[in-house]
Amino acid sequence: MSSTPVTLKAVQSEVSSQTAKSSEAEVKRCEDLILTYSKQLAKEKDITGIRTLVESIRSFYDLIGKARASKLIRDIVEQALTIEQGKQEKDEKIDLLKNCIEWATSNKREFLRRSLQSRLVRLYNDVREFPQAQKLGQELSKELKMLEDRELLIEVSVEESKSAFNLNNLSKAKTALLTAKTSANSAIASPQLQAAVDLQSGVLYSAEERDYKTSYSYFYEAFEGFSNIGDKTNATGALKYMILCKIMLNETEQLPSLLATKEFLPYHSNLRIIAIRAMADAFRKRSLKDFMKALEEHKKELVEDKVVAVHSQNLERNMLEKEISRVIEPYSEIELSYIARVIGMTVPPIEKAIARMILDKKLLGSIDQHGDTVLIYPKAGATKQFTQALSTISKLTKPRRIKFDSEVLDEQFAGNQLFQFVNCSVLREDGLKKEHIWIRNGRILDERTVFFEEKRMADVQVDCSGLILAPGFIDVQLNGGFGIDFSTYNSDDDEYKSGLRAVAKQLLAHGVTSFAPTVITSSPETYHKVLPLLKRTYAWSEGAGILGAHLEGPFISADKRGCHPEQLVITSFGSNPAETIEKVYGSTKNIAIVTMAPELEGAQEAIKYLVAAGTTVSVGHSSAKLGPGEMAVTSGAKMITHLFNAMQSYHHRDPGLIGLLTSSKVTPEHPLYYGIISDGIHTHDSALRIAYHTNPDGLILVTDAIAALGMPDGVHKLGTQTIHVKGFEAKLDGTNTTAGSVASMPYCIRHLIKATGCTIEYALQSATHKPATLLGITSKKGTLAVGSIADFVLIDENVDVKATFCSGSRVFLNKD
Repeated sequence: MSSTPVTLKAVQSEVSSQTAKSSEAEVKRCEDLILTYSKQLAKEKDITGIRTLVESIRSFYDLIGKARASKLIRDIVEQALTIEQGKQEKDEKIDLLKNCIEWATSNKREFLRRSLQSRLVRLYNDVREFPQAQKLGQELSKELKMLEDRELLIEVSVEESKSAFNLNNLSKAKTALLTAKTSANSAIASPQLQAAVDLQSGVLYSAEERDYKTSYSYFYEAFEGFSNIGDKTNATGALKYMILCKIMLNETEQLPSLLATKEFLPYHSNLRIIAIRAMADAFRKRSLKDFMKALEEHKKELVEDKVVAVHSQNLERNMLEKEISRVIEPYSEIELSYIARVIGMTVPPIEKAIARMILDKKLLGSIDQHGDTVLIYPKAGATKQFTQALSTISKLTKPRRIKFDSEVLDEQFAGNQLFQFVNCSVLREDGLKKEHIWIRNGRILDERTVFFEEKRMADVQVDCSGLILAPGFIDVQLNGGFGIDFSTYNSDDDEYKSGLRAVAKQLLAHGVTSFAPTVITSSPETYHKVLPLLKRTYAWSEGAGILGAHLEGPFISADKRGCHPEQLVITSFGSNPAETIEKVYGSTKNIAIVTMAPELEGAQEAIKYLVAAGTTVSVGHSSAKLGPGEMAVTSGAKMITHLFNAMQSYHHRDPGLIGLLTSSKVTPEHPLYYGIISDGIHTHDSALRIAYHTNPDGLILVTDAIAALGMPDGVHKLGTQTIHVKGFEAKLDGTNTTAGSVASMPYCIRHLIKATGCTIEYALQSATHKPATLLGITSKKGTLAVGSIADFVLIDENVDVKATFCSGSRVFLNKD
């Protein structure tokens, strides 16, 4: 091609000369001219010009076929994305991609549209617009899973994992990365994508597991992968994180020889490598001043890099502790003010750091708060008197330590007693952590407040024997149990409340600390009697807490009523849905959830009325197609009742309510959860896997247990219906219709893990945090965050409940 600059007019002239009869050579010449002009515009940093080019040659796309046109458009767009960006360029790039996506959509070029959307997700991450990347990535990955486009799914899932990581959602980041790894294992991923998967694996291993050796291996694999294909930008990033791992492993002395090897030499002059090496040098010299200087001088490369930032606090803490150790090394007693002055900080953070070092046994000493000095004890050769003194002090200050199964926990403790639960794996939003839980007056405390503000130790330390400590299980669909049916009212309030208390008490043995008593389709008279008795309560020694009633009916489809009595089903909300609801239920005060069929007349108004009243609406027992289901979601419904059961089967032309799992109407503004009965009876294992892989974020475990839970085989009641139970199967009398479950929540958790291969953390979250999120009660339940009510369970790896605690008090102990 000529070195003379190309003009838009020349390109347009060449395009207009092309016809369906143009030869391959003529078409190729036109393509080359277009690409030359796009590269010229990229050098001139003219994104607007590139957009004009893309729009002005669209007639040419129709001449060269969809696949060839798609490649040409992507190549032009990629030229624009190579331009260095300020805010204006960033916005122009996003607008360019959105414009191309809109054109591809309107012209039904679906492959191109998905490819461009994938690139937009990556661009959102590059410009740090992580919420947008997360939203688009989730929508696109759902679509790609259905299409089995594994190559693009890997790319999108990696980007989705990146955005979730940057939004501090490690659980979502892990789930997205698992999708990418699974797809990469079942298909031959390109070297570029495999390296991207390795890089993100290293990021998550370092962030969550703090397993820096494994992370280093992943980063090295990523470095080799990117380096082999000439992707120096990403190879540099992988090398940077390899150096970070060496810092975190305290192996910085290995870096000079490591970086002197031939494969790493070309990267020495890169600013990102210079920055991380400055941090490593400061860490090796134990110079907090140099460390802070490195952060200040290389803010973009270090502080603004989330992967480095998640470790910066630990690095800074380690540097400060090393600096303190260096200052106090020659002394047996030293003033806090002197340490602060030498290091160049104020006294309070120095005092906190030293207190932490003493508690962590990194420093043998004590703080004399009267003299504002630090006393440093000798590490060896202590006198007999000194040893005896330490022993006496230890006995005076050491907390009372007991096992979780000790009879001592049956005692009544005085108010304001401080409990510390130790030797356990604590379930957090981002996985199981080897941590402690601090509790006082039934609430979970911030350990930093205890250490640094109250400056005290626990009154009682409870050894959990290495068990998993998880929030108490939450069951939002429980029809009854232990011979009691919540839909049966025998004209005696005291009898009904007694049965309710009996179920609540025995649920504690299953680790359930909160539940929604579920009443199936009943008469208005029954609702009017029962609902006032289902008041919300907190969990305590006499039973699990009540979240409010779950009313499963009577506004359901007669065709999908399941075991609900047909004569009591109501198939329309009438002309005044609010009035109908009040007439049937009596009051919405004690209602937590209502299950309804969204296709019924007046359903939209009914949903809005219930949501405004603070009730969670779930769709189920329905013959609805996808349309009414989406209407329900946009009107405020947040859940599907027992997915796959009592609804239309999935059909490729209209997937019904099951299609909501991938619906575009489900957004952060209109989230959707779905209950699923993981008992091996209601839902086939294959269906469990489909739901789990299609929409893992929405899965909530429910038991749907009936009065037969915890009872022997035989005849039982569900409202006015007679149920025959044998093993785990419950059938409506005289039919083959499944009628509720007899499985416990621990059983459902175990079965979900077995059927889907999900992690135990995921399964536990599906029985704790997610149902709490659905009901908007995460400030109190479903989590072990500071301020939450201390309702929790101790379980082993088989999810066998060993003990249950409500408001910090042990209310059940498995003595087997």
